[in-house]
Amino acid sequence: MTFVAGSKMDWLYPRCHREFLAQTLCRLGLFVICMGMVLTMSMYPMLRALGVQLHSAFMGSYVPGHHSVLLINCPNEQAAKDIGR
Repeated sequence: MTFVAGSKMDWLYPRCHREFLAQTLCRLGLFVICMGMVLTMSMYPMLRALGVQLHSAFMGSYVPGHHSVLLINCPNEQAAKDIGR
């Protein structure tokens, strides 16, 4: 965008210096990175558990845990009760 003398955009050019914009963007980027690290560290146990579950789901390996489910087809209710004991 070019700034021509006498145009309506002349008032914007002196206020927005490149150094100021670069410094603001650097600070914003640093803030986002720091907040991302803090959130990652605070949620590490949950992220690790999620990673283990996703790995086992995609690789087909069994990972025992408190969310394990065993599905068995039973011919009748009595057989299901016997297996459940």
